[in-house]
Amino acid sequence: MKGDLKMKVKSIFAVSLLAAGAAFADTTEVETSYVVGVFPVAVSAGENIINVPWVESGTTGAGVAVTNLVKTSNLTAGDSLIWYNPSDAKFYGWHVSGGYWVPTTTITSYGEKSFISSDSKTLSKGDAIILKVANAGTAYIVGQYDAGKGSGVAVTAGTSTNPTYTLFAPPGVDTGCAINGGLEFTGTVDDKDMIWLADGTEVRKGKNGTWLGIKDGNVLTPITNPTIPCGQGAWYVSKGGSPTITFK
Repeated sequence: MKGDLKMKVKSIFAVSLLAAGAAFADTTEVETSYVVGVFPVAVSAGENIINVPWVESGTTGAGVAVTNLVKTSNLTAGDSLIWYNPSDAKFYGWHVSGGYWVPTTTITSYGEKSFISSDSKTLSKGDAIILKVANAGTAYIVGQYDAGKGSGVAVTAGTSTNPTYTLFAPPGVDTGCAINGGLEFTGTVDDKDMIWLADGTEVRKGKNGTWLGIKDGNVLTPITNPTIPCGQGAWYVSKGGSPTITFK
């Protein structure tokens, strides 16, 4: 990914998640395996990261289609959903038209104008998607709730000169997820790999093997166990690693 696109990816992530901290504060405890429901998510005007690790559809808990994920009844024409595919470094887009989600190539969020139009993308536990809205309010996520952890998120390998970016979201809806202890990485983790958090903190592997918070400029911060807040997600930046991220 080129440098300018790298900054666009990081910028939208940082701006979006800062507004989503209370996204899952109003949830109801459920005990059955699959419960069809509607979940309110607080959103701000602009870009928001919508986490979907616990929303599924179908009797077997298959992935939910992007066009079935967010209700459009209280959204504005032109509001959009964006999914980033790390395997081809492309953004996929949908916008509200005529009260429905319609695949589109013309979203102009943060300067990125090259979108792929697709009507077949489905989301599973561990995925996240960007919702861009004109007005602050509540987005309603629909589907089935399942308390399972899912099969994990496979990170696409990058290099130091051409890193890759994989967006993921822990499945918890009641507490934050500590990177040390809450996430498990199977496969290869390169020492240069990073995790980007919503507040701009870069998280990297320390010499003792634990993840430590690093601020821009490589100044070590006193974050010995950085945490992904409840309802939010993070970018995994691969500079050589290709782990599968699973959630404890």
